[in-house]
Amino acid sequence: MKIVFWISIAINLLFLVLIFSYYLRNKDQIKQKVTLARGNPEIIMFGDSHTANAKWTELLPGKKVITIGFNGYNSDQLRNMLMLKVLPLKPEICFIQAGGNDINSRCFGKGILISNIQTMTDSLIKNNIRPVIQSLFNRTNSLEYNQQVDSINVLLRELALKKNIAFLDINSRLIDKDGLKNELTIDNIHLNQKGYTIWSEILEEYLVAGQK
Repeated sequence: MKIVFWISIAINLLFLVLIFSYYLRNKDQIKQKVTLARGNPEIIMFGDSHTANAKWTELLPGKKVITIGFNGYNSDQLRNMLMLKVLPLKPEICFIQAGGNDINSRCFGKGILISNIQTMTDSLIKNNIRPVIQSLFNRTNSLEYNQQVDSINVLLRELALKKNIAFLDINSRLIDKDGLKNELTIDNIHLNQKGYTIWSEILEEYLVAGQK
């Protein structure tokens, strides 16, 4: 009987360890599912892979955050996904970071990109959701791409000013003279944890300022 007892204890402990390990690996997704189930998201982080690759519930602790990001999507695709995925959730704020994948497209046009961002922001405002436009990001040692990004960011800032909505220049805190800082990236394009921490700090500054 003692052997059976200790085997039972060992199995239960192993089961608890497995559950805890699963939670640690997936707690961002679990927290988001809870928020979705309750139907009360405060913030939606919306965009391409830059947004999709982050664990935003950990980066913005205490906030009811949903991540809606799509690897490789351009602004045309993201405009459509915002209508389908973001508007029905009725968050308080939607942070938009979109357009980086447009630049390498054969059909790239700055006017189309800006028009898509404007359509997104107009749709959010119409649905009583506060839009926040975020800058595009430079890459490391990619002069031509970075020049395009810099010029687009100027247009995004102008759009935000015209619409009287917020524009967050995340890019300026991530770069040096060669573009995206080496210590902030995993592949010269996407951010590492240190880069995401800087991004989240800017968001926190904005959220705190908005509550004053």
